[in-house]
Amino acid sequence: MPKILFIVSILSQTLVFGAGLYMRRSLGTQMRLLIVYFGFDLIAELVMAYLGSQGMNNLWLVHVITIVQYCFLIAVFSLWQKNLTLKKILQASIPIIALMGIVSMLFFENIRHFNSYTKPVTSLMLVLASGYTLFELNNEKTASVFREPRFWIGSGTLFYFSSTLVLYSLSNVLLNFPPHVVRMIFACSIVINIITNIIYTQGFFMPNMASAILWTLIVGSAALLVLGIAFIATIIFSKKNNKLPKFDSYQQL
Repeated sequence: MPKILFIVSILSQTLVFGAGLYMRRSLGTQMRLLIVYFGFDLIAELVMAYLGSQGMNNLWLVHVITIVQYCFLIAVFSLWQKNLTLKKILQASIPIIALMGIVSMLFFENIRHFNSYTKPVTSLMLVLASGYTLFELNNEKTASVFREPRFWIGSGTLFYFSSTLVLYSLSNVLLNFPPHVVRMIFACSIVINIITNIIYTQGFFMPNMASAILWTLIVGSAALLVLGIAFIATIIFSKKNNKLPKFDSYQQL
């Protein structure tokens, strides 16, 4: 898989974290909490990239990221809920899922492989939480849902986790597929991650519509250009590489 995809992915994570820091003074509690999460996610991605470049196993970080990711995102979605019962359910699920993830990581899963147990559960929960948040937002009387950070964060979360739910559930099985198929599938997951980060970035700029419009034009054009180049490079690379090594990291795909 071409390194350009990993580079663009890290840049997209830097983008959303930078957008959060830039707009932090005009943001509410939920969005500020997301800044902390995106900061963690960026650091984790950089560590994964470094370990992969050194030929070291970095898949154990996927297990850690899964737990932290769920805790932050569900906390944010719970704060957006007006239904007190649902709010309490989402908040109560945080320590339960965290404990389940830790136990699974230590006793049931090989941390040198992809996460096959906790990840599907957390992905499904996030799909449901984001989907319901969008449903409730649609029922509210707002001038425009596009100016609501909830719309962009909910849409990005729903898009990402619904798109990758099956992929991460079967990730260890997929490694037995033909090399070019494996590379193409995981390349698609990285592209999905890049698009998701761009959607998240929009959420930080929505309180300022003028900045949001300009941001959309600039980032949208750049994203289409970069993703087009990355997609072509992936196809060319896949055709030239037919041997599938033993994978210890994303970077080896």
